[in-house]
Amino acid sequence: MNRIVVVGSGVSGAHAALTLLERGHDVELWDVGREEKPFPEPGATFHELKDRLA
Repeated sequence: MNRIVVVGSGVSGAHAALTLLERGHDVELWDVGREEKPFPEPGATFHELKDRLA
């Protein structure tokens, strides 16, 4: 079993990490993150949600 570090927890990084875990590897998932933004209200429009996530 290999120890593998996946850098970036976006869609590709998460998929790679999961695939490696399923194949029996020891995986660490690293990400620099971003500053926390408030969770948008449930009634927000698509454009409001998109603007807040950018």
